[in-house]
Amino acid sequence: MNPGTTVSPATVSPGTTAGPGEGSPADGRGSRWRRLRWPAFVVTGMVLAAVVSAALLPETNRGSLDPRSAEPDGSRAVAQVLRGRGVKVDVVQRSTDAVDGATRRTTIVVVSPSLLGPVQLQRLSRSSADLVLVEPDLVVLRELAPAVTPLGSTDASRVEDPACADPDATAAGPVTGGGQLYARAAGAPPGTTFTGCYPGRRFGTAGKSSDRYSMVRVADDGRRVTVLGQRQLLQNEFVEVDGNAALALRTLGAHPELRWYLPDPTELGETAEVTVGDLLPPWVRWATFQLGVVALLAMLWRGRRLGGVVAEPLPVVVRSAETAEGRARLYRTGRARGHAASILRTASTRRLAARLGVPSEASPSDVAHLAAEAAGADPGRVAQLLLGAPPRDDAALVTLSTALDDLERAVAEPGGATPRYGDAAKDPEHRPDPEGGR
Repeated sequence: MNPGTTVSPATVSPGTTAGPGEGSPADGRGSRWRRLRWPAFVVTGMVLAAVVSAALLPETNRGSLDPRSAEPDGSRAVAQVLRGRGVKVDVVQRSTDAVDGATRRTTIVVVSPSLLGPVQLQRLSRSSADLVLVEPDLVVLRELAPAVTPLGSTDASRVEDPACADPDATAAGPVTGGGQLYARAAGAPPGTTFTGCYPGRRFGTAGKSSDRYSMVRVADDGRRVTVLGQRQLLQNEFVEVDGNAALALRTLGAHPELRWYLPDPTELGETAEVTVGDLLPPWVRWATFQLGVVALLAMLWRGRRLGGVVAEPLPVVVRSAETAEGRARLYRTGRARGHAASILRTASTRRLAARLGVPSEASPSDVAHLAAEAAGADPGRVAQLLLGAPPRDDAALVTLSTALDDLERAVAEPGGATPRYGDAAKDPEHRPDPEGGR
């Protein structure tokens, strides 16, 4: 450029800018954000709305026979009707809350009583409130209702008539009376009244039996304990079937206060044995089972598949003697003298049986007896040679092999010289005379 030359302004074509180009990273990020910001706002708003709704809605999905649960196996319907009739329903999870302040005008219904420990059972036994036990086991009955004992189970869908004089059962009429069955215990305490309703039959028995019931009531000193063997009476799904609702309401609503006791396994502490399965939710067991099935199917799917055996010509010809020597070296390396001796004896026994025409169903001892007669040898020594103990060392194994060979030759050449296998049969460790020949 010469001095004094005037530089004209740069000419910029229409539609271009002096900033970053159209393909620059800054322009790409800006355009991507403009495209995605509205979908991002929508998704974020939906997530927030779902979280707020879940937090504001009441929790209705709980465990089985939970009076707060609206699930088919819950008991919210029975609890709501009882509250509508003026019964105070309190849900408790600790034995202290269940028995504190309970009087004769209080009913305590115990769900899953098998989760109770000795301390919890003692607290309930000392309470003056009426008890309703849902499907208790023998341990619970011995503490809370010693006049009752479990006696099998029956179809849970059976509809039974009361067949008793209990006013609540008579008013309710037929109900779903299957499930667990109970009877009067042999050593029932004196002065205890026993009333059994809804008789059933155990699985595998014909006809009905009047001494097994799905509902039992015992009374002692003014306190009443009701044993329900059918949990479906309290479930939302079956509460409207037949007289289920009437029996549940009359049983649980006999007093103005009802305490619904859902045992908490963590209360047991060191006073009872609680397994890990009791502390886990019910779905964990099925989830673990399904994962195991999936893992097994995955192993079968990804496992190595072996086809049929394909004959393939060897690249070189291997002499049979080399194969036998190689196997012998493997036996020697592994000190498998017993296995090698067993193979030698088995092969020799088969050859002797074929040579002597012994039937296939004959035993090895029969072959040894016939071989001794053919060779003119002592049967006891021949049996010891073919069926004796394994050799203790390699030298004894060689001696055994030589004696077996001598026996086969003696059988093949009857009337010949006495074979030299006799000493080896008597003593498997016998060493042949190195000066002697065959």
